[in-house]
Amino acid sequence: MFAETLISHELFPLKKTDTCGSAIVFMHDWGVSELPVVENNIVLGYVSIDEIGNNSINKKVDLFIKNDKQIFALAQQHIFEVIKIFDESGLSTVSVLDNENHFLGIISFKEVFKNINKHSTLSQAGGIITLEMLAKDYSLSELARIVEYNDVNILNVYINSSSDEGNTILVSLKFNHTELKNVIASLQRHGKIIRSINLAESNEEASFSNRYDWLIKYLNT
Repeated sequence: MFAETLISHELFPLKKTDTCGSAIVFMHDWGVSELPVVENNIVLGYVSIDEIGNNSINKKVDLFIKNDKQIFALAQQHIFEVIKIFDESGLSTVSVLDNENHFLGIISFKEVFKNINKHSTLSQAGGIITLEMLAKDYSLSELARIVEYNDVNILNVYINSSSDEGNTILVSLKFNHTELKNVIASLQRHGKIIRSINLAESNEEASFSNRYDWLIKYLNT
């Protein structure tokens, strides 16, 4: 999945002649925090709803354009790269440009994760077990062998450092089942230290948040 395939059909850029009042209405209606300002297919910058005061609703948006940092995605960038752009910038929208820096459209943070939810194993039901181990002891093939012996499969893995200093890492495994009693017993039998077990999401909001955290950590490993 590439940036150009993620372009929203509902989001449109601002023009320099738009009023701040109109921009506020657009952003509220579309549930975004900023929009790009485009002229002749060139992105001039973006306007943030936080920068527009109530006393500015009759002023033109070109007075509030921020172009101190050029944040955009190229048409052929992979969805993983797009997600990193969102994570590092903190923006709710990102402009998509072609190789000649011409504006193609807008990607919404929410729409990206709807696509992730629709096409990824991250949205599938399944338990999560986090193990603690020394980095030198990590072996995905060994963990897969232990798990698959119990007719369970690992869907996703991410690794991050433990809070204490040293060579300790936390390895989180997502499985295709929530019934993991035998997997837990096998892991313990092989001397694996289990830090946490999560067998079900409590609600949709927590599930979305966990999938976001999971994906960002997965991409950063």
